[in-house]
Amino acid sequence: MSFLFWSEHCVECAAPDCYASCTLYDPRSDGRCRRFGYGIFRDRRYPSPRGYGADISFRRWGKLKANGNTTMEPTRGLLRRERLLARSIPPMRALGRAAQRAGWPTLWADPTRFFDKRARRLHRRRAAPDEAHASSVRPDAFLIEVMNPSPEPVTLELEMRVALDLVEADAVALAPAPFRRAVRLSPGHGRHAIPSPAFATLTDCGLPFKISLTPAGSTPRLVFLALDFVRWSDRAMADRRAEAEPPAIKCVVFDLDETLWQGVLLEGGGTRLRPGAGETLRELDRRGILLAAASKNDPEPALARLRRFGLAELFVTTRIGWGPKSRAVAEIAAQLNLGLDAFAFVDDSAFERAEVAAALPQVACIDARELAALPADPRFCGGRSAVAGSRRRLYLEAERREAVKLAFAGDERAFLRSCRTVLAVSRYRPSDFERVVELAQRTNQLNASGRKYDRTACAGLLADPSVCPLVLRCVDVHGDYGTVGFAAVREVRTAGRTQFRVEEFMLSCRVQGRMLEQAFFRHLTGDGAGPEAASLWIAFRPTPRNGALARVLEALGFAPAEGGLLLALPAASLDGDLVEVEAMGDASSEADGQAQPGRRAVA
Repeated sequence: MSFLFWSEHCVECAAPDCYASCTLYDPRSDGRCRRFGYGIFRDRRYPSPRGYGADISFRRWGKLKANGNTTMEPTRGLLRRERLLARSIPPMRALGRAAQRAGWPTLWADPTRFFDKRARRLHRRRAAPDEAHASSVRPDAFLIEVMNPSPEPVTLELEMRVALDLVEADAVALAPAPFRRAVRLSPGHGRHAIPSPAFATLTDCGLPFKISLTPAGSTPRLVFLALDFVRWSDRAMADRRAEAEPPAIKCVVFDLDETLWQGVLLEGGGTRLRPGAGETLRELDRRGILLAAASKNDPEPALARLRRFGLAELFVTTRIGWGPKSRAVAEIAAQLNLGLDAFAFVDDSAFERAEVAAALPQVACIDARELAALPADPRFCGGRSAVAGSRRRLYLEAERREAVKLAFAGDERAFLRSCRTVLAVSRYRPSDFERVVELAQRTNQLNASGRKYDRTACAGLLADPSVCPLVLRCVDVHGDYGTVGFAAVREVRTAGRTQFRVEEFMLSCRVQGRMLEQAFFRHLTGDGAGPEAASLWIAFRPTPRNGALARVLEALGFAPAEGGLLLALPAASLDGDLVEVEAMGDASSEADGQAQPGRRAVA
């Protein structure tokens, strides 16, 4: 791990000059302003490698800050040095105060400031680019491990930025953009590992940098167990890589004035796009990331300006008016049926970002100055499949379906029957790989096991000879949904009876409420299965996100069983005529262009 000296700072002021002018100045015994309720308290009730948790009660404008350092050191020696430093601070403070009383000014009266200045001098010595990469051992991640004792989630804003006050004037132009990440801390224990590629541009640039952690819109109490650049041991590497994966962003909500375009539309601005804005929007759309707008503006002029720039068609929905931005983002999430943790909000205004972060802590709030860099952020990787490139069209088709649905005055079954939905079930083919990976990584609400597979793990599952991998496609009179689901199925025969075991089952949230689950299970167990079919088991593990699927399975009659849920066969709950199922032939038949209808998906 790396040596970082964390200390208490203020987001607004520059101590000590502000002490004479700030009305919020609350002096401690050492004269510094109290931005933490009781400083940084070593709470030994919370175990960590250091033997305690750093217990902090944030007050208004309080933040944690450290000078950056990515030099990796063996953990045991580093912790020993930290303990030695901790023991040296009290006598240093006592000696420093005694020296001050004797009229000898010294920094030792405030050892944190003393060590901070020593760290700054160290950074100046290391700032030369040829020395910045002297160590070949680089961190794998920045680790945030924390206990949130409150019942409410908390959002921390992590920022790494070049320390411009520590670099020469001619090096300022070389400074990369700051790295920022909103980290949502659920109640209880949380471990967040941010992979090094996300911030490597900044930490490897050869310039000294600073790190800060600031609560967004709240003054929480948190107990920090780790705030370190770390390199995983070989034994832990595989597990930590999975933990370090950043959450995938599925929809970006953009402000307009001073964000997408320069100036304020109602004040005569908005005549030019922000540099890189058009390219960023088109690239995100190509990757299958949905785009929306939330702007405090008059709707018609704003939409007309988007059309003038040729960008209006890229947006699946807009909320342009004068209400809170958090309400607009929440309405967009409800309309698109996506979880708030799949959203990013981009705005030039720190006030608007703070308002959204306070009301919707799951949403990643991003400064508009970072707009051009979004495609390089791992959270915005999107997908590589053909479905990803057409995702905007699929959502617009879904809106048209909802408009037709209103004409049926609440008769859900009559509407579904009018859609003439067809579910095509076929065996997995290599050409399906990219889309299956997307489903395995992005599906939350209709994901039975809750597992997330990276590409390697996904390939291993598809190559497992003991399961039959199935791909689900859907089409109705309103359009083509494309590939919407994946299942891995196994048949187990015991004493002449068959149990169908669904080891993995996931559906895109775009088809939620279309009765596809019922149709798939009916097809799997009913079409030609015969009287020997005894039961259907599904590997279901409840998560905070898959409650929708849990309710569907409960309605179908599934009951708790070892490792999942079980449905006894035959089951009247699987009967229905709202979805037609077509089973396609095996991979070899389809490769020859001769897809054959079949009776069952599992041979």
